[in-house]
Amino acid sequence: MAPLNPKSILLAGVLSLLVSGCGRADESGAVPPETSAAPDPNVVHVSRDAQTELLVEPIQHKPVTQEIIVQGRIHYGMDGFVKLSSPLPGLVKTVRGRLGEAVRANQPLLTIQSADIGTAYSDFAKAESDWQLAQRSFQLASDLYQVKAIPQKEFEQAENGFMKTHAEYQRARGRLRVLKISERELDKPPDQRKLTARFDVKAPLDGIIVEKSVTVGQLVEPAKVLYTIANPDLLQAVGEIYERDLRLIKPGMTASVRVESFPDIVFPATIAYIGDVVDAETRTIKIRCDVTNLGHKLKNDMFVRIHLDVSGQTLALALPQSALIRMGDKTFIFIQHNPEEYERREVVTGPVLGEQIEIQGGARSGERAVVKGGLLLQGALEK
Repeated sequence: MAPLNPKSILLAGVLSLLVSGCGRADESGAVPPETSAAPDPNVVHVSRDAQTELLVEPIQHKPVTQEIIVQGRIHYGMDGFVKLSSPLPGLVKTVRGRLGEAVRANQPLLTIQSADIGTAYSDFAKAESDWQLAQRSFQLASDLYQVKAIPQKEFEQAENGFMKTHAEYQRARGRLRVLKISERELDKPPDQRKLTARFDVKAPLDGIIVEKSVTVGQLVEPAKVLYTIANPDLLQAVGEIYERDLRLIKPGMTASVRVESFPDIVFPATIAYIGDVVDAETRTIKIRCDVTNLGHKLKNDMFVRIHLDVSGQTLALALPQSALIRMGDKTFIFIQHNPEEYERREVVTGPVLGEQIEIQGGARSGERAVVKGGLLLQGALEK
């Protein structure tokens, strides 16, 4: 046999080691290929065709115009409305003013004859006489007391008598003033006063006669309403707002009133009053708005819509309300990762800002949200 070549022996050894090494690697087991992670139940993938059904816009801070619309009714203003009755029982002698007629403050509306006027004047005359007598007695007692001619007890009795008669005089005088007897007439000497059993009932304010229930010859009592007078320029729109919106309004803020009868007219208004009581059932608070009654077109008890302008022009992180998916007591939106991948995410919402809604948590400015087509994505996740 021919001797082996040393180079051939060395090559054979290297090949033997590589083969044996490979064999040991196979025996110990190669690292298995990576398995795919479980799919995220809140992520949905869509095809290019389905993407045409979606509208996406960035979440960003926006200056939002806010408006609260409240259903309400028109009422006469508190300062422009009065129910007029007679202060005394009596017989109606004359009646003036027709239903719907405009009247001025202090304009006589009817004349009533009442025996109580004579009684009231007799009480006044007696109280006046008693007071004048007590006044003279007190003056005399005061002079005598100064020189110690009478004891202090008699002086105090005279003083008390003077004070009591003066109080009674003021009461009787006030009673005649209620009956519209002038101060000038009462200040005259008794023999120059001209008082009769008749008195006029006058309009207390400018306005229109909206109710009338009196005729000549009628016997009237103080409890009976004879005229209702209202100023059509002083109207109020009364409505109720939810307590969650209370922080957005305050007295003096501008508003407007709209009514179906005149859809093209906007009646300017101002918030005049915000109630202090929350309705336990509806969780609402009553508000009153002073309304400018253009052309006297608004009528008492009309149904209206009160538009409250609560624009603060402050920036708020907001999205259109169409972006929200509501499931039970939770609210979700879909965030776009890329044109084919969308994530459903729970968010915390704030107040409604017109057509927008504030996003207070769960999303960041700059992220892109689905504002149209979110229900399609929700349906795909449920499948």
